[in-house]
Amino acid sequence: MIIKELAAQKRTDKGTAKVKRLRKTGMIPGIIYGRHLESAIPVTVEKQEFTNLINRIEWESSLINLNLGGTEQEVILKKVEYDTYKHNIIHFDMFAIKRGEKIDVKIPIVLTGEAIGLEHGGIVDQMTKDLHVKCLPKDLIDHFMVDITALDMGDYIKVRDIDADLEKFEVLSSPDETVILIATPAKLIEPTTDEEELEGEEGVEEGAEEETEGTEEEK
Repeated sequence: MIIKELAAQKRTDKGTAKVKRLRKTGMIPGIIYGRHLESAIPVTVEKQEFTNLINRIEWESSLINLNLGGTEQEVILKKVEYDTYKHNIIHFDMFAIKRGEKIDVKIPIVLTGEAIGLEHGGIVDQMTKDLHVKCLPKDLIDHFMVDITALDMGDYIKVRDIDADLEKFEVLSSPDETVILIATPAKLIEPTTDEEELEGEEGVEEGAEEETEGTEEEK
């Protein structure tokens, strides 16, 4: 596991106007919270450094070593807020880690291989993007890898099928939750017997209606 470095400063300026001025100087406000902290800590980080960092990590599954004015604190990124129009980062939340204490995190699920079902016209439908687990910070990984090579149309993988080291990870996601499904496109699904009979009946009814209309016109 690689720990990323980030510098931050404690923030004393509060209020909408002061925070807006802060952003104009190239800084981003945020907070750090945690079970072992007496209260949340308002902080600021340099915008460009923070943007570069979050673009190359998986948020909840990556440990960040935050240098807070000379004091180091390991954190994970929990939330990033963007403005509505320009999509600029305006705020973030970080969770402070206490060594030896398990944390709840969502670790990304990455697919590998090419399902054989694709050769038959199937579509890969990844229904679950993350695995919710509880683990020690030292056991965090970037992602869980799931091989879909052997999946044909209609085949699926559920949470219980993921190869997670149960000595390190307590899986909190439902074991019956579907992770990946090789779906059959609607155009390849043949109508059932009942559907064919229904279509036939509708055709007969339409023909009868046309005959009735024709008879009435003759009268």
